[in-house]
Amino acid sequence: MAEELFVFDEAQSYKYMISGWRRQWSNGGRISSRLPRYLIDKLNARKIGSMSDYVNNMCYPFQVAGTHDIYRPAAAFNDGLPSSAMNRENDFYDAGDGPVVFLGEEPWYRLDIYAEAFFSAVQKLGIKQVVAVEGVNGPAPPDLERRITCTYSKSEMKTTLERYGVQFSSYGSDSRRGPTIGMALVSWRTTNTVT
Repeated sequence: MAEELFVFDEAQSYKYMISGWRRQWSNGGRISSRLPRYLIDKLNARKIGSMSDYVNNMCYPFQVAGTHDIYRPAAAFNDGLPSSAMNRENDFYDAGDGPVVFLGEEPWYRLDIYAEAFFSAVQKLGIKQVVAVEGVNGPAPPDLERRITCTYSKSEMKTTLERYGVQFSSYGSDSRRGPTIGMALVSWRTTNTVT
């Protein structure tokens, strides 16, 4: 792919990345958007890069009839003059001592471009393991033990993951087919390579 997919102000080699997304349906309890934001703030993480304008232009609509500004990028003006460029938040942060935190917006179009940008950035940063945090909405009493379900991209990962007591997802086997962004990226990665 000839287009620039991401821009890093600085980059070094990292080992792990924790990823979450805003504006997505699997953000129950806002776990997907708030846990990464909490880590960014708590660890004083420095923004080191973002997905490119090309990705932002190709993966998001500007307007969908009847929705007004739900899908529009952030913009700011001061006394009539733009004070910041329109942007989407698909940013990478150095949290210190090894981990990277990614906080993005779920793409609406062209998952292929978004996934290529995401995994190309992972490769550029030398990241070996990526964790995506997501939360599923649903009624649950406070005393109900919470389940942590898991999907993964390589069969050899299962043994390691079993040690953490996760339940392996069989999502899609009971007629539900729409994946979360994390599931979509895992699926894309198992059948595609980064160029």
